[in-house]
Amino acid sequence: MTLELSLIFKVRIRKLQVGGDYEGRCEMRGSRSVKTKSESRLHEELKRRYAKIHDGRVEVTVEGFQVDVLKGNVVVEVQVGKLGALRRKLQTLTDHGYSVHVVLPIQAMVTTPVRAKDSKRSHLRTYRRKASLLDVFRELVYFPDLLSIPGVKLEILLLHEQRLSHALRETVWRGGRPRSRLLEGFNRDTMIVEALAREVIETKWELLKLLPASLPSFFTNHDLAKAAKISYSLASRTTYTLTRAGVLRRTGREGRRDVYTAQSPS
Repeated sequence: MTLELSLIFKVRIRKLQVGGDYEGRCEMRGSRSVKTKSESRLHEELKRRYAKIHDGRVEVTVEGFQVDVLKGNVVVEVQVGKLGALRRKLQTLTDHGYSVHVVLPIQAMVTTPVRAKDSKRSHLRTYRRKASLLDVFRELVYFPDLLSIPGVKLEILLLHEQRLSHALRETVWRGGRPRSRLLEGFNRDTMIVEALAREVIETKWELLKLLPASLPSFFTNHDLAKAAKISYSLASRTTYTLTRAGVLRRTGREGRRDVYTAQSPS
C-alpha cells in the first residue's frame, strides 16, 4: 500500500459490546458532508474523504448536474452504481471545461456480523471475494469509451468493507453436509475497513497495464482467464471492452476462439 493510500484510508475498527452484542464500528475523521436518504454509507464516506483530500465542496450543482466534490474546475464523482449512468453528466461537464475524476470502488473483502438463530451474540466473519482490478471491466463493458472523453480519468479502489448489521443464520443439513441458511434479510450498507489496492487510469492505453504480465502478445479469452485467474465471462468482458475502446484488435481465430493483440498508440 502506498503512503498516499495509507494516509487517505487510515481507518480503525473497534469492537464495542452493546447490549451483549458485538458490532463493528468505524472511527472516521474529517469534515461534515451531506448525505441523502438514498445515498449509501460507502458512497457518503468516500465522498467525504475525497472532499478532504481536494479541500473541495460536496454536493454542488454544476451545469444542471449534482456532483459529489468540486474544487475549482475539478470534479470528483464516486460511482458505486453503474458507470453507464454517468455518460451524459461526463459529456456535459467536460464540454464546459471541467476535469472529472471518477472513483469506482470494488468490494474485494467483506466482514459481516453473523448471529446464530438462538444466540444473542454475534461474531464477525470475513469473506475474501475473487476480485481484482480486472473487475472494473464488469462496469466498463457498458461504457467502453469512458476514457476516450477528454478530461476524464478513472480511479479503481479494491476495498475491504464491513456490513453495518448482522445476518441471522441457521445451519441446515443438505446432502449429508451442513449448510448455512440466511433466515432474515439485513441491511447491505457497508463501511470501509481498509483499501487493499488503488490504480489510477488516465488514458485508455493505460488499461492494458491491468492485464497480467505473463499474457502472450497474441492471446485468446481462454489464455486471459488462465493467466489472470478470472472467469471466462470476465475475460470476455475485458477483451470486448478493450476492443471497443480501440486498444485491442482481433487478428484472427484459433479454432473457435478469437485471437487478440494490443494496438499501438497512434
